[in-house]
Amino acid sequence: MTQESVDTFDSVSVSAPALITERWTGYAAALATLVLWSGTAVANKIAVGYLDGLTAGVLRSMIAGLFALGIALALRLPFPRRTHDIALLATAGMCNFAAWPIFMSLGVARTTAGHTALIMAIIPVFTVLGAATI
Repeated sequence: MTQESVDTFDSVSVSAPALITERWTGYAAALATLVLWSGTAVANKIAVGYLDGLTAGVLRSMIAGLFALGIALALRLPFPRRTHDIALLATAGMCNFAAWPIFMSLGVARTTAGHTALIMAIIPVFTVLGAATI
């Protein structure tokens, strides 16, 4: 949304069906995120049964990166132009689409899917604790 549309949002009349559709779209997105997130430990455990942890992590990163790029292109999302913004995007991409999946796959290869799921379940707690210190 642009700043103008945010400022004038209160004066825009939105029909009830549009609000309901928007709400259910949000619920569907949240449910899809929950299913994908909760299946990560099991999917990684299955993958490292056939591949070594590094290969599984790299393949996961490549597939996720291509998927994200496809979504960005399909939605015609603007790409950053400033050097600082490009550096931030590259850093976030390396951490979220490269380092995290690779380290996770290497770790899953050495433990059970249950331990992995427990560690993943604790991540939001540490995120909140870390955010509280900022």
